[in-house]
Amino acid sequence: MTAAIRKTADYIIRQSGYPQPRMPPIDELADLAHAYIALAGTDDASHDALGGEGQIYVSERAAREYAAAVREPNVEIARQELTAVLLEARQHSTDLSLWRARSRSSGLDISARVDIQGKLLVVTQVSVRDFNTGGRRQ
Repeated sequence: MTAAIRKTADYIIRQSGYPQPRMPPIDELADLAHAYIALAGTDDASHDALGGEGQIYVSERAAREYAAAVREPNVEIARQELTAVLLEARQHSTDLSLWRARSRSSGLDISARVDIQGKLLVVTQVSVRDFNTGGRRQ
């Protein structure tokens, strides 16, 4: 759950003012807040960057996939580049394990599958496209 959703749920609790015998659990309120924000068309939660959610760790598999896509022979350099690009990745609106980053300077559109384990964000798989040429790498 992103920080923006939890913050919205906390706001709903404080502003409700209804004398209720039992308040719903915070996670239930957060889900309702997320649905409300999405329907209202101002999904602030979608603007949270991956780097703000925790520590990014790029798996060996993801690093190799990225290295092959960008033709980088050194996997560790590819891992460092991918980590830097994914700091600004945005979460997909329906598939919450999918994050996407676009870099105009490199012309890359990167989709990453992320397994969230507490504050550790494990990048397990990546897909790289060149968005300047309609998805075709040169």
